[in-house]
Amino acid sequence: MSDQPLDLERDVNLTDQEDDEVQRSREAERILEDPMFREAFLALEERLVERWKTSKLQETALREETYRLFVALQEVRGYLTTLMETGKLAIVAALRRQSPKPGEGGSTTEPSG
Repeated sequence: MSDQPLDLERDVNLTDQEDDEVQRSREAERILEDPMFREAFLALEERLVERWKTSKLQETALREETYRLFVALQEVRGYLTTLMETGKLAIVAALRRQSPKPGEGGSTTEPSG
């Protein structure tokens, strides 16, 4: 095996769907790792938690709305994370498809006897 890193465009034969998943995965990862996005998510989470913690006992509707907003925020992060993981799984699937199956090649070690 070569010491050079794997080049997806050159070394992995992706189907059109897998290629699309990989591109979407890269974009999702870029978004999730973006400092401004991370800052915004953290600030919103903190604001919502503080809003919930400081709500008065009779402010049930406010707490319910805050909870729904918090869950929606987590759903956005979860969706992007799923996109990112799906692209990684597409690469794994393509690599497995390309790997020689047992008995189809690779090293040929003769049994000793």
